[in-house]
Amino acid sequence: MKKWLLLGLLCLGAGDPYLEIERLVRENFYDRSLRGLNWSHLCRQQAKLGSSPRLINALLEQLKASHTRFYAADSQAFHELCGIFPALKLAAPYRGVGWFLMESPDRRYFIKNLWPGFPAAEAGLRVGDEILDVDGRSPLEVDHLRGKNLALVSVRRQADAQPHLVSVAVRAIDPIPAFLEVEKKSGRLLGKTAYVAIPCYAGQQFQDTLAEMLSQGPLSQASGLILDLRDGWGGADPAFLNMFNQRLPVLELEFPDGKRTDWDRQWRKPVVLLVNRGTTSGKEIYAYGLQKYGLGKVVGERTAGAVLAGRPYVLSSGGLLYLAVADARVDGQRLEGRGVTPDVEVARPIPYCGGADPQLEAALALLDQMYTK
Repeated sequence: MKKWLLLGLLCLGAGDPYLEIERLVRENFYDRSLRGLNWSHLCRQQAKLGSSPRLINALLEQLKASHTRFYAADSQAFHELCGIFPALKLAAPYRGVGWFLMESPDRRYFIKNLWPGFPAAEAGLRVGDEILDVDGRSPLEVDHLRGKNLALVSVRRQADAQPHLVSVAVRAIDPIPAFLEVEKKSGRLLGKTAYVAIPCYAGQQFQDTLAEMLSQGPLSQASGLILDLRDGWGGADPAFLNMFNQRLPVLELEFPDGKRTDWDRQWRKPVVLLVNRGTTSGKEIYAYGLQKYGLGKVVGERTAGAVLAGRPYVLSSGGLLYLAVADARVDGQRLEGRGVTPDVEVARPIPYCGGADPQLEAALALLDQMYTK
């Protein structure tokens, strides 16, 4: 999606967050009918209940649109969005441990994705662990970690187990460099298959890093590729799929000393994408295109169906409103609310899974079949 659709900043006068949100939605929401809601009335009624992030998001959920959510200023997501959208001019490293969390329907938090080489993974935490608190605070909050080098994380590994404390280092996380670091550290060979995870695809630098990893070093010798687009942030440009276009010539150079080299940044071997309900926005368009045009296979769960164009607005009362400002169609079709259905559907229940990853196992099995054809 065009960056002008994604970037934006509007700081309003100080006051009640509902007054700001009411006006921003009324003036900028992509559906001018506001779903037929009496929006002003709903905002006034919700304001009587309080202004916690949960209550604000309960209001926004009535708009039934992706890219429409409130992020508190002390949350990890707030800091990461500020890094992704430099026009906000609020980007600054936050203190964190390197994970993506999911909230269960009964309001518990579980590790859904661990960043390789970051403190949470180094401390032995696993996907599926329930995180009760961090230093006695909500695991979604990060600002209380300023100035700290260690945090005590209360963890429950089984549903009926007693929580235990794990000491986890805290480090400065500058979102864009951190996402690039995760991408690079994720790269590894699983037998003869290359594996790379992309936690955020919002920028050319993530595509360039992937191209470099696959054209140089040990990953370039792999027989196939698993590209993990589960969780994190979207943003992938559909043009990034050109990496898998095999209808391009290969330039080969021969030097006087007999050395030969080629300049080929195309991936000309089998590729499988891993997706789940946390695969959103541009990553969904990427998966749709790879599948539709026969460039590879998609494994996992149906994607989020979160394909509208969003714009962030900083509220003077604190926090950030991410708002859908334009509808989106892909090859004339709306993926919003529908998502992409994988070629091979495999569930991965997260709570207390102990790090098990049947989706990755299914992707490896599918590539093995492709190798033998």
